[in-house]
Amino acid sequence: MPAKFSDPKKPNLAGSLDFAKEAYANAQEAIRFIDTKNAFITGLSTFASTVPISLLIWINGGELPGGLHAPAILLCGGPHHLLMVTILCITTLIGSLVILFSILSLVGRTRPSDPHAPVSILFPVQSVKLRHALSSRLRELKAGVDENFQLEEYCHQIEVVGAIIAKKIKWHRRSAWTLLAQIVATGISGVLTLVCM
Repeated sequence: MPAKFSDPKKPNLAGSLDFAKEAYANAQEAIRFIDTKNAFITGLSTFASTVPISLLIWINGGELPGGLHAPAILLCGGPHHLLMVTILCITTLIGSLVILFSILSLVGRTRPSDPHAPVSILFPVQSVKLRHALSSRLRELKAGVDENFQLEEYCHQIEVVGAIIAKKIKWHRRSAWTLLAQIVATGISGVLTLVCM
């Protein structure tokens, strides 16, 4: 018996709907992955920020655990004090930028490019002025929907989620690059501290 193929002139809505569902699930998984990486970057940056802050306290007369005091060359009035304070302040500022960019990635949201796009049931967080449109869309759902309705819903939501991913990736990349700068600056401050001791 010969294999049956779908008519290329007739749209395969079931296949399109299955593919749209997979694309939507994949996009949601990508968002979770980016958010997980941001949590890691934020934690690493927070930990790395303790180094310059501790060194700033140390070179300004503070005591590190074990009774370790800064050498006179690094203390206030020493020839290398201003250089060390400047580098440590820049490192701390870079650490703040890493955390800021990570937070902007986590909260990255965007609006659909089409202002007349239907209100989404898959992502029903809407403003007060769109509440009526959402209620109307839910009444349609209760009355029974076909594959066209479902496909339209998924296509609209994939567009929204794709825009969210693009915004998250933009801020995530910035946080990753500034984390690299923070690590390099922390390393430089550590090396200078050792050289000056």
